[in-house]
Amino acid sequence: MAYDLSLLEVSPAKAKQFERKHIDTVEDLISFFPRKYLDLRRLYKLDELEADKICLCGGTVFKKVAGNPNKVTIRDGADFLNITLFGTYWFSKIQEKETYYFYGKVTEYHGYFYMNNPVVSEDLASVQKILPIYSNIKGMSTEYLEGKIAAAISFMQTQATFDEKSVFAKTLNLMSHYEAVREIHSPAKEETFKAARTRIAFENIYDFYATLKARSRYKMSAQVPNVHFTVGMQSFCASLPFTLTEGQRDTLYTLSDEMRAGTHIHSMICGDVGCGKTIVAIALALLLRDNGYQSAVMAPTLVLAKQHLEEFQKYYCTLENAPTVALLTGETKKKERKEILMALKNGKIDVLIGTHAILASDIEFSKLGLTIVDEEHKFGTQQKVKMEERSRSGAHHISLSATPIPRSLASSIYTDKLSVLPIETMPIGRKPVVTTVETQDSIVFDKISEEIKKGHQAYCVCPFIEESESENFKDVAAVNVVLEQIRSYYKAKGLSHKAECISGDMKQAKILETIEAFAKGEFDVLISTTIVEVGVNIPNATAIAIMSANRFGLSALHQLRGRVGRKGDQGYCYLVVPPNMGAGKLQILCQTNNGFQIAEEDLRLRGPGDIIGDAQTGDSAVIELIIKRPKLSKAIRDHIFG
Repeated sequence: MAYDLSLLEVSPAKAKQFERKHIDTVEDLISFFPRKYLDLRRLYKLDELEADKICLCGGTVFKKVAGNPNKVTIRDGADFLNITLFGTYWFSKIQEKETYYFYGKVTEYHGYFYMNNPVVSEDLASVQKILPIYSNIKGMSTEYLEGKIAAAISFMQTQATFDEKSVFAKTLNLMSHYEAVREIHSPAKEETFKAARTRIAFENIYDFYATLKARSRYKMSAQVPNVHFTVGMQSFCASLPFTLTEGQRDTLYTLSDEMRAGTHIHSMICGDVGCGKTIVAIALALLLRDNGYQSAVMAPTLVLAKQHLEEFQKYYCTLENAPTVALLTGETKKKERKEILMALKNGKIDVLIGTHAILASDIEFSKLGLTIVDEEHKFGTQQKVKMEERSRSGAHHISLSATPIPRSLASSIYTDKLSVLPIETMPIGRKPVVTTVETQDSIVFDKISEEIKKGHQAYCVCPFIEESESENFKDVAAVNVVLEQIRSYYKAKGLSHKAECISGDMKQAKILETIEAFAKGEFDVLISTTIVEVGVNIPNATAIAIMSANRFGLSALHQLRGRVGRKGDQGYCYLVVPPNMGAGKLQILCQTNNGFQIAEEDLRLRGPGDIIGDAQTGDSAVIELIIKRPKLSKAIRDHIFG
């Protein structure tokens, strides 16, 4: 049972803010783990402070001077520290001769230590600890978030039952689930934190294998769609303006043969961006239509859903008896939605494409035979459950993933060798993207300009939306800053290149509008966060600059560079890093375009870790976890599958 956030007195407005991070339930909230921690257990004396390090210190206010910024000087015996405060709240509260505590990054100038805009507290106990740092939720304060997480843990603890999973965890001498969750959100010491990470790993791995076991039962008990051979799919493949790759053919015929044999399919097609996963899905949906069944295709964003609509229609339009395809999203008008639902129920729509809007309870299919989910890991818990219910009714289920999983790894993780189908061959004519490491923004902007002069377009990807106030992230590129830099740079050179930006905090309609303008060639450079990683297909784009590339994992960088050179033109990827940093781990991206090799290297470099932090969610993260914790994974797998 999933508990609604309203049980924690979360207002509809705050619920919307949580939804941006796929936090839909109380269970989702307690699993919104910190992305990192600050160890502030040591209270530094002022003569012990270390430059360029985040330190916790305290002292008596010796002097305060209002200004822009405001300045405070504290003393600790004979030593003193100068502090700047940008806001007025704490500056107005601070009183001379009173003691306060501060933590922030220490800087040194002419032999004196300074602290710029630190966190202030009157209570040492509230800050002298291991401090969790969460990913920012726009419009929500850290205090509110932490308060609701604490309330969520307390609530879920009252609802806890001692089930089979809990019993098995106890036999492995693991701490309880809610002790572990509380420790992850508020670490006490290394030993208990390590034990908590192990228990959280247990939860994720156990749930993964329990789901696989359940799917095996569905395969045996569900009424599987009755699929027979049709010439339609073969004719369709033969009519394509390109030849299917070996990987596409193997995947397509493996799945279609299994369907005709009466096997209930629950598989993941994985491979690099551009390897042709979607055309396999299009062909399978045609096979189901020819056998009298409907298909549902779900994408995590409006942009990606519309892209799928265009692709399905593009390849079906040449067929004499083309399947009918419809799009349903949160943006669909009420009247049009009503018409779509009626046509769907009457069997007049063969393929329904949409966002999570297609999971609404009032949607009825006439005869659903196949569900296809693109980037399944980007959906929330409730959305996955609803799609799983469609599969339980007997419909085949396929997920598409741009995360390459080598076959050898997949076969050791999944119970069914057909559960993961990697497409390792790329379409003929697609040139490998030329990748280089760059240290100067101006050189990268010039290279992008050369592509624009050829009539092409470019992307520029940044880790952050806005410039961070934290000293730890001053060197990290932000969308709003880079947008102004590029515009100023080209203007100073007398160039008429145009640049626009998109980011995850914009409304979907505005993002779509900007991308459509980019696709039409109305501007030259699209500056964005990683939301362009999936669902943005601009064939004319030949260059991508990834700013602060050292802040990304190898697999993410590889997926991003798959955005360029999609119509056969030479693509270029510029990995921009701070000066004097060197290529380091990025060198492998310059050496190969093989996503499977890169995925393996990414796993090796990241070392043993756990799913801690909201960015690491979904099946791909669990697979990494299984690889990194082989003993725990084997014990769980043996227990579940006997």
